[in-house]
This record gives sequence, structure tokens and C-alpha cells, in this order.
Amino acid sequence: MKKEITVFTPIYNRAYCIEMLYESLKKQTYKNFEWIVVDDGSTDNIAQIFDKWVREEKEFNIIYVKVSNRGKMPAFNKGVQLSNAPFFFIVDSDDYLTSDALEYIATWSKAVQDDDSFVGVSGLRKIKTVEAEYGFDYIDATNLERRKYNLTMDMAECYKTDILKKYPSPEIEGENYLSPSIVWNKIAKDGYKVRWHNRVIYIAEYRSDGLTMTGPDKFKKNPIGWGQLIQLNIECRNDIEYTEFQYYLYYKELKDTLPIEQISQNLGIKRNELEKVISQKPAVIKKMNEYFRDNELKEIALYGLGQEAKRFLLILEDLDIRISYGIDKIPNSLLKICYRPTDELPKVDAILITNLRNSVEIKKDLNKYVDISCVSLQEDILQRGFRYYFSDI
Repeated sequence: MKKEITVFTPIYNRAYCIEMLYESLKKQTYKNFEWIVVDDGSTDNIAQIFDKWVREEKEFNIIYVKVSNRGKMPAFNKGVQLSNAPFFFIVDSDDYLTSDALEYIATWSKAVQDDDSFVGVSGLRKIKTVEAEYGFDYIDATNLERRKYNLTMDMAECYKTDILKKYPSPEIEGENYLSPSIVWNKIAKDGYKVRWHNRVIYIAEYRSDGLTMTGPDKFKKNPIGWGQLIQLNIECRNDIEYTEFQYYLYYKELKDTLPIEQISQNLGIKRNELEKVISQKPAVIKKMNEYFRDNELKEIALYGLGQEAKRFLLILEDLDIRISYGIDKIPNSLLKICYRPTDELPKVDAILITNLRNSVEIKKDLNKYVDISCVSLQEDILQRGFRYYFSDI
């Protein structure tokens, strides 16, 4: 029987955790699917594991292909080429599905399969540390309209395979990372919608060896692809503040490794345009400094030492403030001095909260222990939030 859904997993050295996903696929209440796994040049024993599973699995087909190490998106291209099912569902190797995930995907897909304005459907991806829920049944929107509906968390999208075959990811010689957004945003730019459902079907955990946790380094090591993504996002956004910041950030991260001529070429702009942005600094930097000046904030503590704090530190040298110490429920080594919220905190002008969400709750919690003004980086300082200037959506 022809398979209706391809579950696709790109994999690299994940022998230690892939069984969790495999077991979740075995428990699916919907059985008419195949599992395509493209091994991106793993050096662990993952091939032996799949050799056993391919031989022994009777419930669904497993197609395992090993390729040379070139990165996730070339592996994605290979998976799309191999798929003959009408819908293509990407599930990462360190995540797993709820037992009814594919049953929901199959039901939702039937509603849009004959509507050419839709590229696919999506459920919610629940991060183990973050609850995901929205006040709607479903919303129809392109990937570029997600911020409009506050769909800013990672989602669990399933795309029409025939459309994906028309939008292969660029493959850049000598580079092994390119954000998947370069495919999703090209599709969205052409007007294709996704039906976003308010149902958790996908459980994720960001591991220390995953792409999400590598931060900006993965972009710096792959500058041509990063430049292509920036050009696409700027075209989609049509927002001068976003454009300036993207140019500024790209230059700032690569100025020590690439000549300015190469940087401007990768961004698709003239050198004098880039130099103007660098010399004047982006509007978002000016707005932040204006806020700090107007509120007489010079010495701050940074609350939340995760990915958003790392992004903030990238531009610290252009901000008119000093960071005295960090605060987190689980302190880490991001800053030299770090406290827990319940510790006796040294006096500063304010505590700057970097977290994307729950700033009101965080402020209430901090105010139980300290008499220091608390400010949300995402909600109080910038109208659209700091994350907006780093986001692909």
C-alpha cells in the first residue's frame, strides 16, 4: 500500500538516543507511514543499529541511507528525493512523537491536500521545559506570518512532498550548516500557507550536542549560507531596522575572519552601504542606549543565562551599560560571577531579564528576594522584542 506520510530524520552520531524516537514510531496508532533516515556521515555505531531495525521491523518500512558529512540540509534534500509519500514530516533524531501524532497529521492533511494554497499542516512542538498552548483550534498562515499570531515557538510542521521537491535547499561547497528557514521562507514568500493546529504532537529536548545549542558559531563557520539567508529574510521583512541590525551583526561576527569586501559581497550590498551602517550603528542599538540613559541604568545584572543572554552579549560592547553579574536558577559559566535568585544579590541599577517569556512571573519571583528594579529585555525596552532582530520569522 502506498505510504501517506514520510517521517524523515537526518542523523549524525546519535546512536545513544535514537531508540527513543524509534520506540515512539512503533507506538503510533496510525501505521501507513515510512521512516526515511539519512545518516550524515556518522562515526558511531548507528549503521549497525539500523541494520538490525531494518531487518526486524514489521510494522512500517525503514529506509536508511548513509551519505558523506555535508550537513542537515543536503541530508534533507536527499530525504525529499527518496520520498514518494504525499506528506513529509521532519522529526529530529533526539526528539520523539506522541502516540497519536501521525494520526493527527493524517487527519489534518486530508483537509488541505487538494487546496493548492496550502503547503502543509503543523502541530505543536513541546520543549520539555516550556509548556506550549494557544487559544485557538487552528490558524491558517504562512511561515512569515507566524509572529503576527504569536507562533514564535518551534512547531511540528508536515509539508507536501511535491512542493518540497520544487524548493530544494541550496548546497554550498565547503559549508555544512544552513538554516532550514531558507526553504520555509522561500515557500512562504510565494504565498503558501500552513494550517497550524493547537495540539502537542512532538516532544523535543535541546541537547548540548545539538545544532540549537551551538549558537552563532554555526553561522560564523558558514558565512556564504548565512549571507544568503540574511538576504532572503531582509527581502521578506522589508523592515529597515531589521535590515540594519542584520548587516551589523553579520559584520560584527565576521570582521576578524573576512575582509570587508567579502562581507559586503556575501550580503549582496555595496561596501559603502555597509560602512555607513557600521559607523552609525543600527537603530535598535540606539534605542536600547536611549532607554538605559533615560532610566539612568549603568550597572546591571543579567537574569537568564541561556541563548537570549548569549545573543545580548554579542552586542554588549556597543551598549552604554556594564554587567556586574548573572542570575539564573541553575547558574552556568556564561558570566564570571553568577548567583541564584535566592542568594543575597549585590546592588545594581537594575536586573535585566533576557527570557523570551514569563517576564511578569519572573519579576514577581525576584521581588520576593530583592529590592532592585527588574526590566524585561524582550517586553519593556523594545516594542517588538530583542528576539525579533535575530529571528527568521
